[in-house]
Amino acid sequence: MTESDVDAIVDALEQVTAPLFERIQTLEAHVRALKAAPPAPRWLGVHRAANEYVPGDLVTAQGGLWLACRATSAKPGTPDSGWSLIVKAGSYGTRDEDRA
Repeated sequence: MTESDVDAIVDALEQVTAPLFERIQTLEAHVRALKAAPPAPRWLGVHRAANEYVPGDLVTAQGGLWLACRATSAKPGTPDSGWSLIVKAGSYGTRDEDRA
């Protein structure tokens, strides 16, 4: 095999692999973006004092819906608890058909 043959094989391999390397770089960028994205919300029901919660966890407590903004085992609504109130229970309204 001559040096010219080797060069031709290397050129052919580069033409075949270049698009694959570009695709791998694109996929790696997508993976980095997904890892950096905020976590998907996870509904866990009523807050339980013994549980550890992670960012994105949703619980109900004190008549409201709470989102964990950081890892926490604190009670929602307490100072520096790591929870954010999403929805607070309000008064029940009347239905339209009751307004006659």
